[in-house]
Amino acid sequence: MYMTGLLVGSLMGGAISDRYGKRLLLVVSAVLQAVTALCSAFLLFSPFHLAARCIAGITCYGINISSFSLGVEWSLPRYHIWPPALLSFSFSLGMMSLAPAADLCPSWLHLHLVTAVPQLLCLPLYL
Repeated sequence: MYMTGLLVGSLMGGAISDRYGKRLLLVVSAVLQAVTALCSAFLLFSPFHLAARCIAGITCYGINISSFSLGVEWSLPRYHIWPPALLSFSFSLGMMSLAPAADLCPSWLHLHLVTAVPQLLCLPLYL
């Protein structure tokens, strides 16, 4: 369901960012991502958990496309190569940190909380 959400987000993300603005898409996607990540830790009924994961996938792509575009637009022309490189690098670091986090967490609930709490703490940075 998460990958289905990424597919839907990739199809809709560009159109939404062009219509409503990249910064608004970034803030709304970050808030929804944090809320669905936190909710997926406590949703025990499978359809609700799967729906939350699908929404998390959609918002993940909203964050990626808007931060990529804003990073390139807000940088000087001679530094246009750095925002995509730094975003890809930070994404790779995040994916690599999931393996130790999953190994150290005793249950899925704890793993979802470990991934959701930093997102909640970073929400004020988007504003």
